[in-house]
Amino acid sequence: MTLFSKLTWLMAAAGLVVYGLSFLGYILPLLNLILFFALLIVVLNLTLKKLEYGVLFVTFELILGHKGYLFSWDINGQFVLSLRLASFFIVMLVWLIIVFKQKKIALIRTPYCWPLIAFAAICIGAITIGYLNGHDWSANFFDFNGYLYFALAFPFFEVISRPDFVKKMVSILFGGIIAMSLITLFLFGDFFFTKQWARPDMSTAIATESATAEEAAGGQFAFGGITNRLYDESGKPVEYRWQKDLGLGMISYVGGNFFRVSAAGQTWALAGLLIGLFFLLRRNWRAPETRELIFLVVLCGATLIASFSRSLWVGAGGGMVALLFFLPRKKAILTLLIATGLISAVAAGVYFVAPQSFHTVSDRITSIFNPSQELAGQNRLNLLDPIIVKIKNNPLSGHGFGTPIIYESVVPEKQGFIKVYMYEWGYLDQLVKYGMLGLGVFAWLLVVVFRTARRATARLTASKQTDEKYLLIGLIIATIGLLATHFTSPYLNHPLGIGLILITAALAFHYTPSLNNDRTPATS
Repeated sequence: MTLFSKLTWLMAAAGLVVYGLSFLGYILPLLNLILFFALLIVVLNLTLKKLEYGVLFVTFELILGHKGYLFSWDINGQFVLSLRLASFFIVMLVWLIIVFKQKKIALIRTPYCWPLIAFAAICIGAITIGYLNGHDWSANFFDFNGYLYFALAFPFFEVISRPDFVKKMVSILFGGIIAMSLITLFLFGDFFFTKQWARPDMSTAIATESATAEEAAGGQFAFGGITNRLYDESGKPVEYRWQKDLGLGMISYVGGNFFRVSAAGQTWALAGLLIGLFFLLRRNWRAPETRELIFLVVLCGATLIASFSRSLWVGAGGGMVALLFFLPRKKAILTLLIATGLISAVAAGVYFVAPQSFHTVSDRITSIFNPSQELAGQNRLNLLDPIIVKIKNNPLSGHGFGTPIIYESVVPEKQGFIKVYMYEWGYLDQLVKYGMLGLGVFAWLLVVVFRTARRATARLTASKQTDEKYLLIGLIIATIGLLATHFTSPYLNHPLGIGLILITAALAFHYTPSLNNDRTPATS
């Protein structure tokens, strides 16, 4: 199995071009609108030609787009239609046309059918309860909208067994991860070397301010008669505003010369790191693509460091612990010893060569175990009491989507009592909104995914499809890392986490012939 084909590098280059066009589209809103409709026409034509092309596009956009607003259409200031939502509806519409023609649904013959139906019922119940409880309609809808991505299971399983689809999916996956990681590191270096003037006067982990609505409106200057956002009255760097306003991520000051470049989509870098590490530890180092795998691991590892995200670091730790259980015992012990030695050596080197950098990073790591020492961590702790009260009031079925939580915020940007609709504690967010019943159904789905993957790896072992087995195990490890991350940052209720679950579930089904109605293991 080829992990890094020509298509992989082509998609990595395409991803960087997309980021560049998105940046230009942010500066020039007219260009953004043109690109939005041009891409929709391309997606529509590709999907009509082959459904799998549409599925591959939405996967690629999911990896690059974080919240989905790389390109968008602002409809009279009332609603912003994102590229993600528009392409999602195109793919679903084409799939429906195909279903009406062939009169069969591929998802029905998978082991995921009943768990997904049960979870769909939970989501419908949660949005109904939210409506009956009088919750804000937009918060109710956006909670529901996060889970809507599970509907992509229908077209996903329609195309999973088509020739070369898995190969293309792997190229899309690694190409997108490479592009997303490169843009993160570019922005990290840009702010480290050229944007020190953007540092606030404070040296603690305080985010640079976002532009207010008035500033954003006042910042649309005209050059040559064309409205643009190159400058605005807030004085914030345009790169910062591009990331913040399009939901691509946050750039904020953490201390010393460091700005963190954090984004929810960096969970794909976590997946790339864990998959790449597993391949390196199981493959012979003289095997093809070793250099490419090392490049992927270093790139994704650097991206997670640049994110300064404690949640992703926890996910990486959880994933690496899981990874050890998939290694032979002796290799697992040796890997643990070598990793401990390398980390200690690097930490000691940084301490003596760049002590300020060492203290910045070590303070961030220490705050994982003692969150109250940092304002953002204290904010998370302040959320716990009102969340637990909500859970106790209705533990079985929850309070529905759009449930508000009021808590005391201590960060300078938002001090005092504030109302939030999405909470940092992922599993508690789920318990509040659809209770133990909903979380139990979600757990049932994950159990079915893991059980199917176990059967698939057994078949792949028997048929000596080693790389396919390593890829599937790597995805399982990445999913475990995601589950660990979800404790303190919500991912399982977001298209990013759902996308990883769908890819893992689809490949597990594809490689399980007895479920896939084949006599021999499927090849990729």
